[in-house]
Amino acid sequence: MILFEHKKTIIENREIPEITAHLDVELHSHPIVDGKIGKLQSPMIHNDYENLSHFFHKHNIYSDGEALLRTKYNIIHGDRLKANLFGSTLERRRWLKNFFLSIPGKPLIWFLYSYILKGGFLDGYQGLVFNILKSFYWYQISLKEYEIKCFLNKK
Repeated sequence: MILFEHKKTIIENREIPEITAHLDVELHSHPIVDGKIGKLQSPMIHNDYENLSHFFHKHNIYSDGEALLRTKYNIIHGDRLKANLFGSTLERRRWLKNFFLSIPGKPLIWFLYSYILKGGFLDGYQGLVFNILKSFYWYQISLKEYEIKCFLNKK
């Protein structure tokens, strides 16, 4: 979301001291807008890709944050916007993410959704690689959640 009046917006932020204390990373920032949200008429190109090392480093940090939020801090989302299947677009999206986070097999489900249903296969080899990497990201999060839960139970 980029086309909205910033003065009428609250940003849902969740601090993760282990991540944000020493890195300039905004994890889970989500704007809640009290007003209209514009829509672009053409695609916005977001080139945040340097190389695979950069991609792996960035997603390793993100997966640390996701796992910490859902285990140590027991937070999935902020408290300003409620999850509601029959609510606004944002509330429905939040409900769907909560549902996705509650089911087993997230890496495979993500891959099938993104590569098959969303047409990632149309991007050829690059689409295959990207969707495999994104699926592995969900696997990383699951492994890190397990590791954190085991560590927390030992204390």
